[in-house]
Amino acid sequence: MFGEPEKEILNTKYDNLGVRQATTFEYGGNAVTNAAILVSIDLGCSDNPDDSKKKIVFSAENKGGTALQTEWKSFETLKIIFSDRLEPVSQIDLY
Repeated sequence: MFGEPEKEILNTKYDNLGVRQATTFEYGGNAVTNAAILVSIDLGCSDNPDDSKKKIVFSAENKGGTALQTEWKSFETLKIIFSDRLEPVSQIDLY
């Protein structure tokens, strides 16, 4: 009835070994969902990632800004910096 919100890949960052990737997505809202920004990680670095293998590590309700940056600090540490225009919904500590 309402359709699935549109998804756009904003950026993809790879760790220093080229083993993991962090992808930032923006989902548009519709009549029943709010616009959101998500960061996911997965093993493997390909141009066609398999969405079913991604692990969402950060999500935020988009209140009008898309200022979000990701940076791999090491093989197992992903730093996420976001503006105050994003309202975090979930943030997962993997370890």
